[in-house]
Amino acid sequence: MNDKPLIPFVVSLPDYARNQLVQVSLKLRLLLLPWTSYLSTQIAHAYHARITRS
Repeated sequence: MNDKPLIPFVVSLPDYARNQLVQVSLKLRLLLLPWTSYLSTQIAHAYHARITRS
Protein backbone atom coordinates (compact mmCIF):
# COMPACT_ATOMS: atom_id res chain seq x y z
CA MET A 1 0.00 0.00 0.00
CA ASN A 2 1.56 3.24 -1.16
CA ASP A 3 -0.52 6.20 0.00
CA LYS A 4 1.88 8.97 -1.04
CA PRO A 5 -0.03 9.88 -4.26
CA LEU A 6 -3.14 10.32 -2.11
CA ILE A 7 -1.69 13.18 -0.05
CA PRO A 8 -1.45 15.82 -2.84
CA PHE A 9 -4.88 14.75 -4.03
CA VAL A 10 -6.39 15.40 -0.60
CA VAL A 11 -4.53 18.71 -0.28
CA SER A 12 -5.80 19.89 -3.67
CA LEU A 13 -9.41 19.14 -2.72
CA PRO A 14 -11.69 22.03 -1.77
CA ASP A 15 -12.46 22.46 1.91
CA TYR A 16 -15.99 21.09 1.79
CA ALA A 17 -14.89 17.94 -0.01
CA ARG A 18 -12.08 17.46 2.49
CA ASN A 19 -14.57 17.85 5.35
CA GLN A 20 -16.83 15.24 3.73
CA LEU A 21 -13.89 12.85 3.44
CA VAL A 22 -12.99 13.37 7.09
CA GLN A 23 -16.58 12.77 8.22
CA VAL A 24 -16.91 9.62 6.12
CA SER A 25 -13.63 8.23 7.42
CA LEU A 26 -14.68 9.01 11.00
CA LYS A 27 -18.01 7.22 10.48
CA LEU A 28 -16.22 4.23 8.96
CA ARG A 29 -13.82 4.16 11.89
CA LEU A 30 -16.73 4.24 14.34
CA LEU A 31 -18.42 1.39 12.47
CA LEU A 32 -15.23 -0.67 12.37
CA LEU A 33 -14.18 0.04 15.96
CA PRO A 34 -16.33 -2.65 17.66
CA TRP A 35 -15.15 -5.24 15.15
CA THR A 36 -11.48 -4.35 15.51
CA SER A 37 -11.66 -4.32 19.31
CA TYR A 38 -13.50 -7.66 19.28
CA LEU A 39 -10.96 -9.17 16.92
CA SER A 40 -8.02 -7.83 18.92
CA THR A 41 -9.42 -9.27 22.15
CA GLN A 42 -9.96 -12.63 20.43
CA ILE A 43 -6.39 -12.59 19.12
CA ALA A 44 -5.06 -11.60 22.53
CA HIS A 45 -6.99 -14.43 24.21
CA ALA A 46 -5.74 -16.98 21.69
CA TYR A 47 -2.17 -15.70 22.06
CA HIS A 48 -2.40 -15.83 25.86
CA ALA A 49 -3.84 -19.35 25.76
CA ARG A 50 -1.00 -20.48 23.50
CA ILE A 51 1.60 -19.01 25.87
CA THR A 52 0.09 -20.59 28.99
CA ARG A 53 -0.30 -23.96 27.28
CA SER A 54 3.35 -24.24 26.21
